[in-house]
Amino acid sequence: MKEKIKLPVRGTIEPTPGKPINIGTAMQNRETVTENRKKIIDSSLCMESELDDIIALYFFSGRKDLMRFFSDTILKSSLLGFMNKTKVLKFIFERSNTKQASEVNKLLKRVVSYRNAFAHGEIIEKSDGTYIRYFEGKKVEKKLDGTYWTNLEEVFEKSLQLLQKIRGEIVIN
Repeated sequence: MKEKIKLPVRGTIEPTPGKPINIGTAMQNRETVTENRKKIIDSSLCMESELDDIIALYFFSGRKDLMRFFSDTILKSSLLGFMNKTKVLKFIFERSNTKQASEVNKLLKRVVSYRNAFAHGEIIEKSDGTYIRYFEGKKVEKKLDGTYWTNLEEVFEKSLQLLQKIRGEIVIN
């Protein structure tokens, strides 16, 4: 196993005038957010694999050779990104009258939003806490506090649970 790699990173500090920032605390906050960022990216990849399984099972259930070919050459390639897979899933839901379709679609939209925020956003340390700044149709800035992290965890956990349930239902049918 290779050691942890060392690459340059960027950190932005924006103190409020008259309110200093403790650099040690800012660095600890940055480390925590960086670890959380990795988990968000990894978890979204896990969910994307669930989407791959659902799509492949829907089209090729009982045909393992075709399912593997389709999965390896189409789903795991750059031809279909996460967002486009959610669109395919929406079509599958419409045809199969899946009861959780609306809820899953809303949750997956939030998962993609979180993933994109942490993949493309900027972490900012301010006098009153740590923020993520990103663009989502407009400039967005959110404080990374306990409520934010709890909401994020709930969205990811619920999304994965529903996707696994739906995958199980497709296998049965």
